Amino acid sequence: MIRRFTVVVWFFILGFHVKGQIIENFRQEIIGDEVNIYFDLIANIEGQIFEVVLYCSDSTTYSQRLYFATGDVGKNVKPGKDKRVVWTNEEELTTYSLEDLTFEIKANIQSSSLYFIHPRDRNTVFKRGTTEKIEWLGGDINESLVIELYRYDTRQKVIANTSNKGNIFWNVPNDLRPGVNYQLRLSVANKPSDPVFSSKFQVRRKIPNALKFISAGIIVGVTAFLISNGQENNELPGPPVTPD
Repeated sequence: MIRRFTVVVWFFILGFHVKGQIIENFRQEIIGDEVNIYFDLIANIEGQIFEVVLYCSDSTTYSQRLYFATGDVGKNVKPGKDKRVVWTNEEELTTYSLEDLTFEIKANIQSSSLYFIHPRDRNTVFKRGTTEKIEWLGGDINESLVIELYRYDTRQKVIANTSNKGNIFWNVPNDLRPGVNYQLRLSVANKPSDPVFSSKFQVRRKIPNALKFISAGIIVGVTAFLISNGQENNELPGPPVTPD
């Protein structure tokens, strides 16, 4: 009989951003030597798949994974309520005392749908001639991705072929036409028919035209002033006046 039963719930993030708790409404019951663990597995992003693992220790370190657990454990566990993991002491922990055990559940995000976090909305502005950061989350860390630039639903160019590292830095071309309704398309290299799109954003000149005109006007004015001043200063003095 297990006299003291402690469960520690952890979650680990494998390259993905998670807001809030991933495991909620945890409860457990012991029937003889059988441990039943119940919990709600929460997905923060649509399409997330988890790996759920059960560990146990003898009150010192979490050193032993329990492979004979059954139920909602292992890989490819979908999110949902009333998940159940069952473990019995018939096959494992033969060298441990059952009187002082601590159990631990780890829920790892195995995979997730891709989605953009930057550009984030229509107010996002990318300036020509600058380096801008593009960020996304989700997907499989072993996937190769393609990022393309669209405008008015028409592809403009391929920005990058990259690994799923969560971000790239894009050198915005100087010849890109300023305007609105730009959008990024992100897809897995071998699954091009299942893309995700960023929010629409704007592309602007690095230096606005109005400022260019003002600067040009100032330069022209200063130049004219200097030329005029130079002409005045370069006039030769008249001949001396002789006395009557």
